[in-house]
Parts: sequence; C-alpha cells; structure tokens
Amino acid sequence: MARILLPLLLTNAAALKPTRRLFFSNAAAAACGAALPARADSGVPMDLGPLGLRNGGSGKLNSCPPQGIKRACISTSKFDTDLYVPPWTYQSAKPDGQGGYAMTGGDSKSVEQAFSELVNAVAAQPGANIVEKGTKADGRYLRAEFVVPKSLPFGSDEIDDVEFLIAAPGQSDPPSLVDYHSVTRAGGTADNKRHRERIKAIRTDLQDKGWKSV
Repeated sequence: MARILLPLLLTNAAALKPTRRLFFSNAAAAACGAALPARADSGVPMDLGPLGLRNGGSGKLNSCPPQGIKRACISTSKFDTDLYVPPWTYQSAKPDGQGGYAMTGGDSKSVEQAFSELVNAVAAQPGANIVEKGTKADGRYLRAEFVVPKSLPFGSDEIDDVEFLIAAPGQSDPPSLVDYHSVTRAGGTADNKRHRERIKAIRTDLQDKGWKSV
C-alpha cells in the first residue's frame, strides 16, 4: 500500500506547485501595485476594462504597467510618463467665453454616432477582432484584440489588447473626449512602436470625420 500511495502523493504535490507559484506571484504583484497577469480562465488580462463607473462616473482606462514590467503599452491615463499618449476628441469645439464650449463644424455629434465611427475604423485595421462592443459603460466602451504573428522561428504569436472609452456627455474637458489604452499581453515583446503606429492609423482614418488628438 505504501508503494502505491507514495507515487500518488508525489504526483499531487507536483501538480500543486504551479498553483502556489501563481498565488505568490499574484500576491507580490498586488503588493507592488502592478497589474496582475492574465486570467487563467479566459486569457484576458485583469487590467483591462473601464474603471470609475460608480455613482454615475464617466469612467477611465488603466495606465500602463510599471516600467520594470516588460509589456509594451501606451495609455492616455497617466500624463507624467514616457508611455503617455494624448486622448482624442470626436468633434471640434472652442471655448464659448462663458466657461463652456461651443461645437464647431456643424451639428453636434452624438456618442452613438461617434462610437459607430470608432468601431468601423478599428475593425478596418489588419488583424482586428472586436471582442467587446458597447457592452460596458452605457455603450461607450470598445475593446479589440490584435494577433501579431511571431517574428522568430520559436515562440508564439502575440496578442495586443486595444481599448477605447468615450466620455459621458457633459463629463469631460474638453468635451467629446476619447481615451484609449493599448497593451501587449504578458510574454510578448516590449516594443511600443506597433502600438503607436496602429493608434495613428485609426486616428488617421477618423480625421475626415472630425476626430483629432487633443
């Protein structure tokens, strides 16, 4: 009986080791304020999705992981870092002299119309797979996955997550603000160039519809 139980115990102990390592790794990351690694069930990183929606808030997107974590990333959420990129507006506005803004270039564009324009521009990019479209933040949140083929004979394809959040009407300065966050999943390269080029391509597609960087 002992000869039978010993291999079983050793097998079970070995199976538990990755779980313990993952637990302590997640605990250490949380203690340091770092973004947690991808979830085991779906593979989607836990640092994605709109934040700050309680009590009617307009919401925001996450900032990039700390510089020591090698994940390529750009974000509109933290101004004082090298990974900051300026947000967009989906229609032009200028100060009205009374502490507010007046829209320029025709009638005011609705959030729904702006969201539709954004969806079409993102979907037109090579490799885009839109996985969340209007299901969060009262229809103002969009997330797409981009599969990047591996560049070396070994390794695996990489996945970039690109998410956008349109501000709730009347809750941004300037108005019609759009934030975005583009990040490579854990295990990918730490090169931000493709993120910047992809974001620029999306904005360029939207330029003739009145979109621009702030």
